Amino acid sequence: MKTKSLVQGAMIAGLFGVVALINTYTGGFFDIFFCYGMVSPLAWYGYHYSLKDNFIVVFASMVVVMMVSSPFFVISSLSACLSGVFIGEALKRKANKGVLFLGVFLVNILNNLMIYEVFAGVVGVDLVSEMTLIYNELSAFLPYLTLDRVLALGPLIIVMTSFLEMYVIVVLTQLILRRLKVEFPGSFHLAFMHLSKLTGVILVGILVTSFVMQSILGIDHYVVMYAYLVSYLVLMIQGLSLISYVLIMKRKYKYMFLVFLGVFVFHMFYLIIGIYDIFSDLRKNILYNESDVNKEEIV
Repeated sequence: MKTKSLVQGAMIAGLFGVVALINTYTGGFFDIFFCYGMVSPLAWYGYHYSLKDNFIVVFASMVVVMMVSSPFFVISSLSACLSGVFIGEALKRKANKGVLFLGVFLVNILNNLMIYEVFAGVVGVDLVSEMTLIYNELSAFLPYLTLDRVLALGPLIIVMTSFLEMYVIVVLTQLILRRLKVEFPGSFHLAFMHLSKLTGVILVGILVTSFVMQSILGIDHYVVMYAYLVSYLVLMIQGLSLISYVLIMKRKYKYMFLVFLGVFVFHMFYLIIGIYDIFSDLRKNILYNESDVNKEEIV
């Protein structure tokens, strides 16, 4: 058993080395995608073996990566390793979906803080310059937009980026590990996101209050702006979830990509149906009207 774990660990470390070399030869063009994919081998290894064994594999993998790759890929690989270790341990201990999401989210927050703040000069990333460039592009179309307001969104952008990375990592890892007979706690597809009515009341309250404070009372404060944007985005994502759910139930998978693109154009519509989804029984009605769907799996 010990020999088997050593051989499999060495294979994972070697795989990290191969990926690092390919990433170097391609100029780092696929570095983020490589790191997303490398979470799965460590999660699988951690699920079957001890935490100590997994950290030994992580150490060997990072040594190989540091020898052949760029600083940016090294930091991203470390984040992938930590996510893999955490997911493996969480699955082994039968943790719920919330624990999985939170753990991977915190790892990605740490990764982005190291990239954009701590080692920004080393990896050649300048968030302020990038956001200033975005402001210069948008200022012609949005004259009321100021550079200070755009720069104030920096922390929110880091949080949202970490959240999206977390979701991609968890879903991709689930797809891979389920084919390797590793059990996950339910589905992580966006379509099955459904906020409680209490959460909906809180979000709608924050949205309306922050809108009144900004538009009617003229209170221009960063906290108010953040409250409005976060509540708006969450309710909009809930609307996206409902549309995705309907497409899955109707077997219209080919339209899923268009639905995601529609967020950028019809975001207000998504917000409205997101609120309706929270406070209605629409999903239950759709579910029980579709007799050909495995209802237990969806619920």
